Amino acid sequence: MAITLANINNSGNIINGSGCTVSYTTTSNTKGLAVIITSADSIAADAIANVTFNGDSLTELRRYRYTPYQVSIFYKELPYIGTANLIVTMGGVNTDLQVTTVCLESTSTSIIPHTYAEGSDSTTSQTLVINATSGMTNSIALGGIVFINAAITALSVSAGTEIAGSEADMGSQVVGCAYAYQSGTTTTITWAKTTVTASHALMYTFYEQYEQYEGWYVKPLKYWNGSAWVTKPLKYWNGSAWVQASRALMVSQGVLPSYAYGWGNNYYGQCGRGDTISPKTNVAKTSNTDNNWSQISCGDYHVLGIKGGYLYAWGYNGSGQLGNNTLTDSPTPIQIGMYNDWSYVYAGTSCSFAIRGGYLYAWGDNSYQQLGLPTGTYLTPTQVGSFNDWVKVANGSNNHTLAIRGNGLLYGVGRNSWNMLGTGNSTNLTELTQIGTETGWTHVGAGSYHSLAIRDGKLWSTGLNNNGQLGHADSNVFLQIGTDSDWSDISVYQDSNFALKTNGKLYAWGTNDYNQLGLLNSSTLPTYVMSGVKKLDMGFTVSCVINNEGKLFVVGYNGGGELGLGDTLNRTSFTAVGLDTDWVACQATQAGTTIIALKHS
Repeated sequence: MAITLANINNSGNIINGSGCTVSYTTTSNTKGLAVIITSADSIAADAIANVTFNGDSLTELRRYRYTPYQVSIFYKELPYIGTANLIVTMGGVNTDLQVTTVCLESTSTSIIPHTYAEGSDSTTSQTLVINATSGMTNSIALGGIVFINAAITALSVSAGTEIAGSEADMGSQVVGCAYAYQSGTTTTITWAKTTVTASHALMYTFYEQYEQYEGWYVKPLKYWNGSAWVTKPLKYWNGSAWVQASRALMVSQGVLPSYAYGWGNNYYGQCGRGDTISPKTNVAKTSNTDNNWSQISCGDYHVLGIKGGYLYAWGYNGSGQLGNNTLTDSPTPIQIGMYNDWSYVYAGTSCSFAIRGGYLYAWGDNSYQQLGLPTGTYLTPTQVGSFNDWVKVANGSNNHTLAIRGNGLLYGVGRNSWNMLGTGNSTNLTELTQIGTETGWTHVGAGSYHSLAIRDGKLWSTGLNNNGQLGHADSNVFLQIGTDSDWSDISVYQDSNFALKTNGKLYAWGTNDYNQLGLLNSSTLPTYVMSGVKKLDMGFTVSCVINNEGKLFVVGYNGGGELGLGDTLNRTSFTAVGLDTDWVACQATQAGTTIIALKHS
């Protein structure tokens, strides 16, 4: 774990300029962008007006001015990978400046500014002290120096290194440069420059923010405060007190490390292991071995995932459901777009959904306008509507979609031939439409001919009951199943359902052709399966759950050894996959015997 500098860019020696524009490229490991500006201007006012990257303003951490000379340091944590314009706008006239830009990179954490030191001296040398706080073992300092009436000769900086190419004569014998040093303790920086009338300097430390939890080094926890994502290490405010974040919450936000695994049927590369050899009978990591996967979702034959906030997809792409602007399958996870603030993904039958900043995006098959978009196939993520508080989505195999907003309202769109939207009629919907006036919806699942949802802890369903999947008779509106009000999660595929209670007890009902319910027989009402469950997913021929100990269990068809259990025996009850206890998420593909799961090691 260490901070490194990359993509160093020096704008050069700008004499009498009003600013500069630099085309600048960040990378996949970039956590922040630092800009160091040394300048001299002909007026008394501060010279630097604004610094932006990709249209977003950078924060000026500190400005040290000794009129008319100054050093400024700007910084921004970047939610962007790719090439964009860095624009420096000067407020003064006849301004001489040197601009140095560097990427601060780290593989697994955020980088934050910590403290600064500044000083002015009329002699030929100067000393500044920066304290690397206890525990700040991976820090770096960046700074700038202006030398007045100096010649461009060798610079000496103890414990630091001048950033290559940053030194420039800005006219009138004013020299500016930028420098960096690595540190883990209190460090004294001394520099000397020949023939100096005066020197003015500013430096700022940045460090990797790590915490430790159950032996894991973890990133600061990000959570939704009602209007924005905010960061708190390991604890968050629940409205009345600071409480310890759960393992599940930290995993969901990418705080704890998680590797992606894939096995089973692999006809289209949906295991994510770089080939289409099928089946994959051993439990192994995907070809992308990064450890910061936070979420996965399986469609029929494609998979979506979030890694470090970035969106990834792999597998079948016949309807453009991967979102990479092609119809070409991919057996390895490929990054979709440049944004790194995706918070939710859902892989539908042949389409995909994701949420970023509360906005809903959709792409892929839209034959019944189940994307909530105008008719057509969409090959890249496309924003749906203007609401910015979406939290969950579900898509059924007969092209209907349900979604929940942060205010607890339920919406539906797409095909409604069997009343699975719960609108009171069988009319298809071409745009996301509010279903009823009730709030309190928290979970939603979409099957072939029905839908299942949780509202106020109660279980509700609508649609066709041809295989007992509703838990009651056919209905064109959501009707409650039973009277219990302690349901906490659900999973649905075609005519089969899972539902989980707050006490960890798992129930199942509906079609059971492959024993995917974890029961010996089909059931028309929620039937107890097992206890101690915290994660669940219903598939077509197989299903999977994770218990409170972190163990992974599978059930269903295993004719080719696809369950990863080392044999070819079908399972009629849930069976543990090995002895590991650090599984954190699992998904079964909707139309095949494939399992994708996340694990800490």
